[in-house]
Amino acid sequence: MTVVDVESAHNFQEREFIGRSTNRKETIKDFENIVVKTLGGSFVRVKDFARVEVGVRNMDAVSFQDGHETATFSVLLTNDANTLETISAVKKILAQAAEDFPPDMKISISMDATRFIKESLSEVSRTFFEALLLVVIIVWLFLQNFRATPIALLAIPVSILGNRFGRRRCDCRD
Repeated sequence: MTVVDVESAHNFQEREFIGRSTNRKETIKDFENIVVKTLGGSFVRVKDFARVEVGVRNMDAVSFQDGHETATFSVLLTNDANTLETISAVKKILAQAAEDFPPDMKISISMDATRFIKESLSEVSRTFFEALLLVVIIVWLFLQNFRATPIALLAIPVSILGNRFGRRRCDCRD
């Protein structure tokens, strides 16, 4: 090491550096053994000039629930992920993990988007059947024939399915 290296190291003595590695470093020893510099055939490793410890990512954000400090995490989905399936799988994993927790520790989900999605799907189904009933009434009022009404009603889903099939055959995007 040169005088400049020692001087630089001394200037950073009271500083903290946060590093991120793209390699599979799993233990503190793995991080301590990272080679920073090669000097005349010998290696300068992180453990030679620094203390390595596991810490939190950001101390600026602390979570509380019901007056108690909590550990929180978010589940972020990719664009093509199914929210209902993913959250169901996460809940199963959390339930399995909770079996190994100490008795005074519990899991709670503070925000669950699946409730909104399920309610929205229920509302769409209800609206569909209301619209179907209105179509039956309107078709009957115009045709004034009970036998012709079911035929007209069948034409609607058949035309929708035919449209979807035709678009798929033509490789048209939805």
